[in-house]
This record gives sequence, C-alpha cells and structure tokens, in this order.
Amino acid sequence: MKHLVAIWVVLVKILKEEGPTLRRPLKVMFNADEEAGGHAGAGWMVEHHLQAIRAAAALNEGGGEEIRLGSRSYFTYQPAEKVSAAFELVARGTPGHGSVPHEDNALLWLARALEALARAEPPLLVTKPVRAMVESMARYQEEPMKSLLLDFLNPGKAADAFRRFQHPQHRWTLWALLHNTVAPTMLSAGSRPNVIPAEARAVCDCRLLPGETSASMEHWLREVLRTSGLHEKVEVKMPLTAGSPTSPLDHPLVESMKRALARHRPESPLIPTMLTGGTDGSWLRPAGIPTYGFVPLPEGEEYERVHGIDERISIKGLQFALSVLYETVVDFCR
Repeated sequence: MKHLVAIWVVLVKILKEEGPTLRRPLKVMFNADEEAGGHAGAGWMVEHHLQAIRAAAALNEGGGEEIRLGSRSYFTYQPAEKVSAAFELVARGTPGHGSVPHEDNALLWLARALEALARAEPPLLVTKPVRAMVESMARYQEEPMKSLLLDFLNPGKAADAFRRFQHPQHRWTLWALLHNTVAPTMLSAGSRPNVIPAEARAVCDCRLLPGETSASMEHWLREVLRTSGLHEKVEVKMPLTAGSPTSPLDHPLVESMKRALARHRPESPLIPTMLTGGTDGSWLRPAGIPTYGFVPLPEGEEYERVHGIDERISIKGLQFALSVLYETVVDFCR
C-alpha cells in the first residue's frame, strides 16, 4: 500500500503546516505484516495498545475504485471485507509402485474432491453492504440493466443473472461478493516419479462473508464430499475463524466522504462495497473502531494490476486521492 502511505505522509504534512484547526485528534498508524495476516502489525496493536489507537472511525485501504457500468460511473467505499479461512484437503490412499496403477490413489481422490468443489454451488448470501451497493447501482441504470442488477439479490433469479451479465470482470467480482468462495491454490504429493503416494494435499484459499464462520463453511465442504462419495477418503482441515463485522453505512465519516467526493466528481455517486480480499480493517472493526476503505482513484488506474509485477499508481491518481482524502478528513474533524 505504498500509494496510501505516501498520501497520508503528505496529507499530515499539509495539515500540520497549513491546515485548519481540527476539533478531533488525528492519529496515523503504519503497520507492516498486513499481507501475512496482520498478527504482528495491526493485530499486535489491537492486543497491546488499543487505547492508543482507539478512534471515532478509521480510514483504510480497500475501497475508492471508480467503477463504470454503461454511461454511469461510481466510486466505492468499503465498510466490510471477507476474511481468509484457508484450509487443507488431505486425501489418503494406498501407496505402491507407479508401474502397477490401482484405484486407491491419493492423488486421484484429491483430484475428484477438487472437481466436486468446482461443480458445487455455494448458497447465495446477500449481506447489507452488498445489497446497498447493488441497489445503489441499479438506481442510476436504465432497463434492462436495472432489473438485471436487482436479480443478483434474488436467490431464484441470481444464477440466470450471472449467465446474462455481459461484464466478465464485474460478474466474477459480484459472484465473490455474494458467496463464500473456495479457490485451490497449492498442491503437494509424492516423493519420486515411480511411487504412488499414500497422501496428497491441496491448500485452498477460502474467503468468508461477514457473519459467516469457518464451522459453517466446513459443514458445507464436508457435505459436498459426502454427496460425492469422497468423505471417507478426503479430510478437511480448516482453522477456526469468523467473518469480520460490518461498519455502519450511515456513519458521519461516510457523509464526509460523500461531500468531499461530490466537490470533485458530482456526477459519480459514492456507493458501499465489500472487499473480497482482506486488510487490517479485519482487526479494527471487531475492536469497536468503525473502519472504511477509501482511497479514491479515477477510472484507468487498473486495480487488476494489484500484486502484479507492474503494479503502479499514476501521479495524477495520487493527486486526486490526496485532494479527496484531505477534504474528507477536514470535513469530519472540524
């Protein structure tokens, strides 16, 4: 998040040197370790120095993207995020020599389990911020897009809406925002080319919606394996975790964001969203600090570059975000 670090350093410098007197104190916290879960960063601060960082609200990364749908564009803010519940699938079979294949091969059991999960349809779960996001977007659209967007919120129509939606990037993001998700990311098995392994493992990146728990997700996973006849051969190893709470959508800080953005882009409404990944906000919200991801960047900054080898933000984008965030802070703190 080097762009956000740079923005906050400049923002605080401007406020200190030439900004107005603020009624509220402004605290700035920089943490390492966010990409590794935040345990040694924001998590450590919450555990050991909560009073030092307690605040009326927090501004964070994870929101602010400009989304265009048809002729209308929207800027987002993020009051909620999914949490990681990465788990392992462990398949066990009978070891043997590779020159004598047999049906009890751990790798084959694991492959069948992954295929079963790929085919399974997790339940549609409409959270408060995602409902508000979709309804807000639909409000500014013409038919048939207006009805199509609202169909995503209807369990009886959502599957057909996903098939009809002609925006691949937005479609997959909406899918992730309306479901707990599972994505296999790592595989391991075997020691030699000529040995059938006794065990094969897959690591899966699992993301839970607010209000969901790893226990309920594990129950769904086990049911998928059971109905596929794989439950006796494949074990689920999932850590205990729970979804992060949602910050209020009607918080005064949200109103400050809206007023600041309207001065720069009055034609683009500010709408809530939910982050499919995770941030340090997952530590702050359970500690009672309403937290909002908001780094407004205009269209063209290409969020899909995130974590890529050519990840970057333009100077123009940084200047826009700095201006809107400065006015947001001043509006809320005066």
